[in-house]
Amino acid sequence: YVDGQAGPFEQLKGQSALGQMHTVLSREVLGLKPDAVLGLSSGETNAILAMDLWDDLEIFLGEIANSGMYDLELAGEYRSVRKYWEREGEDVRSWADWRLLAPLDRVREIISGERLVRLTIINTLADCVIGGEPAACERVIERIGRENAIPLGHSMAVHCPEVGEFADTWRRLHTRRTAPAPAGVRFYSNYLGGAYEPTADSIAEALTGQALTTIDMPRIIAQAYAEGVRVVVEHGPRGLLSGWISDILGEREHLAVAFDAPGDSLRRAYFAAGQLLAAGVPVQLEALRFAEPADEPRSGFVRTYPAHRPPIRITETLMPQQPSDVQIMTPPPALAPVLFNDAPDQVATNG
Repeated sequence: YVDGQAGPFEQLKGQSALGQMHTVLSREVLGLKPDAVLGLSSGETNAILAMDLWDDLEIFLGEIANSGMYDLELAGEYRSVRKYWEREGEDVRSWADWRLLAPLDRVREIISGERLVRLTIINTLADCVIGGEPAACERVIERIGRENAIPLGHSMAVHCPEVGEFADTWRRLHTRRTAPAPAGVRFYSNYLGGAYEPTADSIAEALTGQALTTIDMPRIIAQAYAEGVRVVVEHGPRGLLSGWISDILGEREHLAVAFDAPGDSLRRAYFAAGQLLAAGVPVQLEALRFAEPADEPRSGFVRTYPAHRPPIRITETLMPQQPSDVQIMTPPPALAPVLFNDAPDQVATNG
């Protein structure tokens, strides 16, 4: 912890725990049967764990802690970052990460003149993340407009070439005893740009490649959509990804729901289950009768297009984790019936 706030490694452990809990909710409580698994950033690793391809989470986290990833190499002392830039004749001793709410083309144009700044994640064509030397990032923000910039808090160098100094260790950490993938479930890789057969070696390649290169969420969502994914169930904190997916897909037929959002988590579970049921997804709704949600005003809505469709199959995706503010929308009554008074041909879960 830093100044009483959770650091990157503590955030990772919390995100992972929540993602695993959401997987139990979706698969064991609600009875959802995924056709595909997607993940963003550490969510791609969480997906491997949640789908039981790896069964050693505690050992895995212990090895990460002992590797120095979060306190010596990619955060904390930033040794790998310093080594990378020393060879380029630059003295870079720190790192900053920012979410930018600005057109992607404009961001690319500005950072093209800042060699110490990287485009690390593309959430949508108007929402992305940059990372780099703090002063260089500040120059980018001044040109973009500070009102369009959100600091991500405790920063970590990832999804960029600087990870190369740590790549061998990263690959070793992510080369683990791997169980066969469940029959009929596709696993997607941001680095590979589509579905792949998960083995010990291919998972290590996918996760190491993702750490070294920019994540392009519109690309992987478009690929999954082209291959039949229509419903996405987001696992993990904050519920941002479902909104990004709707921004990416626009008016194309889809449903994106999240199990987490600011407010009452139990109410969010009822709300997500109700939306899935209304869309024709088989849901064991009676399993939620163990508790009643608090009597509160309607708090939120995840967009769905169109309102009426035939029954759909399901895919799972675990996604993360970018801290930020969230705009919550209220649904038109005709668009998405809401059960419990609030808030694809395939279904996908994200975390």
